Amino acid sequence: MTSPTNMHGIGTNVQGKNGEYVEEASLASAPYAFFSLLNHSCAPNVVRFNKLGSATMTLFALRPIKKGMQIFDNYGSHHGLEGRVAR
Repeated sequence: MTSPTNMHGIGTNVQGKNGEYVEEASLASAPYAFFSLLNHSCAPNVVRFNKLGSATMTLFALRPIKKGMQIFDNYGSHHGLEGRVAR
């Protein structure tokens, strides 16, 4: 069976003993029809957020988005967290 929309990962950040970010753990994936309309950018203007224990995905603007502008998401590693070679 195929899905008519893109599947989006649902994950959580794993913290170390001192509360620092260690890695992202993938928990599942789910189809979100609206989010399949977003284009990719290594410098996105939005970020997706999943609340654990909820099927709700929220979209947050990282900077002002004017009417008519495209909404860009990042499909993978963020350019600020990983170098070009790793991405």
